[in-house]
Amino acid sequence: MLEYRWKPLAMALVLKEFKSIWYMDSSIRWLKPEMYKYYDMLRCKHPYVISIVSKNVSLLQTLLLIYQFTHQAINFRKYRNAVSNCTKSEYLLMNGNYHGIYSTTNFGTYDFLPTDKERLKEVTELQAGFALIARTKDAMDTLKWYVLCALEKECMAPKNSSIKCKFGKDMYHAEPTCHRFDQSIINLILTNKYNFTTSYYFSQYTSAFAVRRSATEKIDLTNLTNCER
Repeated sequence: MLEYRWKPLAMALVLKEFKSIWYMDSSIRWLKPEMYKYYDMLRCKHPYVISIVSKNVSLLQTLLLIYQFTHQAINFRKYRNAVSNCTKSEYLLMNGNYHGIYSTTNFGTYDFLPTDKERLKEVTELQAGFALIARTKDAMDTLKWYVLCALEKECMAPKNSSIKCKFGKDMYHAEPTCHRFDQSIINLILTNKYNFTTSYYFSQYTSAFAVRRSATEKIDLTNLTNCER
C-alpha cells in the first residue's frame, strides 16, 4: 500500500464504467462550487465526455447557468485562456508544488521511463492526489503507461525508495534523496509527453480548493460543495 501502486489501477477500473472521474486525496477541500471551470478546460475538445447539465433542467435554467459561468469567468485570465486555447491534457492535475521532479525521483525509474534529465531539472513536480481524468484517447494513453509502471515494482518503487525527502536550498537540481512513487511517475509520464511544459497538464486555477492535511482539523459540513451545481 505504501508504494501507492494501487492508485493507477483503481483509476483504470473506475474509468471502465464512467466517462470521467475526479481523483481526490482525503486532504482535498472544495472551497467554491466551481468544478465547471475545470470541466470547461476539457469540454472545449470533448463536449460529450463531461456533462454537468441534467436532462431534467429546463432550457431557461440551462441558459442561466451558461450566462452565470461565462460572466464569472471574465475575471479569471488563466481559466479563460485555458478554455480558449483548448490545449489542456485530458489527464489534468490540479495543484502545484514547491520542488522539481528530478529531485524526488529514484534513478531506477529511468530504466523504464527514460527522459532528458537536464531538462527534467527545470520542471516542477505537480501533486498527484488531485486530478480530473476523462476517458479519451489522450488520457487513456497516459493512464496506460501509468498502469504498466505500477504493475512493475522496480518502475514505480525501485530499490531503496523512501518517500521522506531531505531538501537543501535547491529543490530542483539536487540529487534525489527520496522518491514520490505514483506522483513521480505520473509527472514523469506527463512531462515527457508534453515536452517538459507543465501548463499543458496543470489546470493553473487553484482558488476553488485547498489542501489540508491536519489530522486535528474539524470539517465544517455547512461548506460542503453542492455537487448538483
